[in-house]
Amino acid sequence: KLMIMKTNARFVCFAVVAVLALAVSAEKLQSGDGGVAAVGSKAPAGVAADAAKFGLTHNTKAVRRQSQTSSGGNDNNVDGAGPGSYKAKVKAVRTTAAPADGSIDGTYSIHVNGKKTALSFPIGTAYYKKQPRHHSVQRYSGGSSVLTGADVKKSGCSHSCYRIFHAMGKSESGSLAGTLNTWDGEIVSWGFVQFAGAQGTLGSLMCYLKSHDRSKKAFQNVFVNNGIDVECGRWLSKIKFGGAEHQDALRKIKKSPDAMATFLWAGQVKSFAMGQIVFWRIKFFQPALGYTPDKQHAASQMLTDEYSSYVKVYSFNWLPTPSNRWFQEFIEKTKASDGVDLNLPSKWTDEYRLKYVAHVNMERSKKNRDDYKSAAKLGLSTQPGSFEDGRKGRWARCQSHDKVHEGSCVPSSMCKSGATVSSTDGCRKFAGAITCCLKDGFGAHTPDL
Repeated sequence: KLMIMKTNARFVCFAVVAVLALAVSAEKLQSGDGGVAAVGSKAPAGVAADAAKFGLTHNTKAVRRQSQTSSGGNDNNVDGAGPGSYKAKVKAVRTTAAPADGSIDGTYSIHVNGKKTALSFPIGTAYYKKQPRHHSVQRYSGGSSVLTGADVKKSGCSHSCYRIFHAMGKSESGSLAGTLNTWDGEIVSWGFVQFAGAQGTLGSLMCYLKSHDRSKKAFQNVFVNNGIDVECGRWLSKIKFGGAEHQDALRKIKKSPDAMATFLWAGQVKSFAMGQIVFWRIKFFQPALGYTPDKQHAASQMLTDEYSSYVKVYSFNWLPTPSNRWFQEFIEKTKASDGVDLNLPSKWTDEYRLKYVAHVNMERSKKNRDDYKSAAKLGLSTQPGSFEDGRKGRWARCQSHDKVHEGSCVPSSMCKSGATVSSTDGCRKFAGAITCCLKDGFGAHTPDL
């Protein structure tokens, strides 16, 4: 009996230790942390070096102070990554006198669950000398980066991919994931690279954030909890707010300080910032450089330096169809004038890459847009081969029997019959047959790219 009791005691101890170990592992898996310390903690070995490589800073004191001020805890808890998960009620509190005309113009501080955060923003014509618009907000104060170099690696972006993203972000948003623009024809644009509302890109991004395992908990806690939602559709995902949808909802958002404050504060949520990078990589970066004018060679094989790749991606981000047309036209004009077939990657020299950039800038001038900033100002390289693909076969075009798995084409046999998009499988059954799909996808309502 004594031996049996000892054996049972050892078994119970072993079981308790095993359960605790599994619980810790499950928490890491649930958070998507992979063992990387949460923002607000000490950077793990290697993260500081990675952050420097990607042009990021791991300012733990600033992030910790920001998170404690805004919510009494780590902002990332809204991601459902720990026991401090909470619903965030966002309010814009006016800090200037209300104008006599009764408009919403003025300066506001952002409060979350009744506590003042470090974020503030202005609304109104007095704050915009270059682009004066009534009821408009663009930049905000107090925001900070919530991503480390390790996070960028998880997004699937290569070194050059992120450098291009960062260069675009500096121009579009000041490199802040929460930047909101409400003064131009897109009604509302949001994020690092200003995902456009009227065109529907913002709705697609919101659908992605709502459906992805990484961010769906935070989407409910932040956006839905503040009356902002999205109806995911195959061709158009409609943002919903105040009883309206799509463009009518966007017009209501730009007149609601609380709704605008919600978007601004959402930029401080790590899963949203990560989601923006992944969405942009799949929706814009890869298609822009994966364009094949001759159906054989991709633009990424021709534009082998960072700067010309940046111009192709940025123009595609702005106007996808014209961007590809300009690329095709440049190849055709070069063959007519110089007798050089630029469909062949080996024919692209430094001279032709610079001429391509000049061609795009000329097309921009026709639409009253300034030239893209120089490579020197952006810190991007013009050296051939400086563009780092990051993954062999990344731009390969999928055939009908293939699917995209983490950026590369593989046999569709990896997909189980009848599979649907998910964060763990990535396979998709579409129109009765398995076709090209993306592991990071855009949810079950978005067609394959």
